[in-house]
Amino acid sequence: MKSVTTYAVTVIAFMALLITGCAAPTTQLPQVDQTLLGEEEQKQRKIALKSRVDMENKLAHISYPLLRAAIPFCKGKEEPHAGFNVWNRDLFPEDYRYAAESVFGVTDELIVSYVHVESPAHHAGVLAGDRVIAVDGQSVPTGEDAVEEFNELLSKKLKPGSVAKLTLQSSDKLKEIEITPDSLCDYEVLLREKDTVNALADGRRIVVFRGMMRFVESDQELSLVVAHEIAHNAMGHIDSKISNALFGAFVDIVAATSGVYTLGAVGALASLTYSPEFEEEADYTGLYIMARAGLEVEGAASFWRKVAVEHPQSIKFSHFSTHPATPKRFLAMERVIEEIKNKIDNQKPLLPNLK
Repeated sequence: MKSVTTYAVTVIAFMALLITGCAAPTTQLPQVDQTLLGEEEQKQRKIALKSRVDMENKLAHISYPLLRAAIPFCKGKEEPHAGFNVWNRDLFPEDYRYAAESVFGVTDELIVSYVHVESPAHHAGVLAGDRVIAVDGQSVPTGEDAVEEFNELLSKKLKPGSVAKLTLQSSDKLKEIEITPDSLCDYEVLLREKDTVNALADGRRIVVFRGMMRFVESDQELSLVVAHEIAHNAMGHIDSKISNALFGAFVDIVAATSGVYTLGAVGALASLTYSPEFEEEADYTGLYIMARAGLEVEGAASFWRKVAVEHPQSIKFSHFSTHPATPKRFLAMERVIEEIKNKIDNQKPLLPNLK
């Protein structure tokens, strides 16, 4: 114990000596009032929270029609959806709950936070700010875990072709709402706090990073990004990559039993097999998803010129790249747009051409 104490004292003395030896500012710095500091912290939390919610709502607004339009490509992975979200105070991190109460008026009760304008909920009369009272006569939970429990309850009530009855309080009056759900591809679309200009799909979810949300300048560009990731999931690219990697790992094991040690190189290489082609197929199918959602695809290829400006290294073709070069993506997408326009003009089904 004595040696540990002596060591701690030595470290503290060394740190004190280090600090006294460092250069310090030479100007008279202003003193900050601690009360004002606390108030400013809350103001900045409110601004940050409002920005976050605005981004999440924009992502939900873009994703809903795309997930519905992609139904022909995600057979067996559909889910009934009413088209609205709820929240309460406990959904937010503890240090942001005061800000959430102040900005959005949340309590421990469930309140409708967002309604998509094309959804069954909107057409039935659900409004943002409505308080949720019951589902099919069953009272909804409040407090901690209430949002998760409500979503589970609602998913049990929402069945294809069936009607779910909601009791809501709007202002000071109760209203009974009947909702026949839409069918959407069952992929959760999430916003993540990361500044990278990127998005990804993992077979079950779609993740769009904050950096990408700031990078896109229009609804068309964000739709292109989300539709691309939906296509990755719907076309089974993630499962294919996993299957390829497992096959490569099997080859590594067989080689090792024969005395040839590959150090996992075959598995790593196999996981990248057809990666550029999967990206091209996601571009191709993603444009069809956009068109099926009634969105404008003309000019969408210009997004890859923006990416080339942001990442000049993506311009040059490389045999070792997992993504096609941006010039190839631009030109290929221009051809797909012409293909889609021809099908629209000739009243043909908006479905990709198969081999």
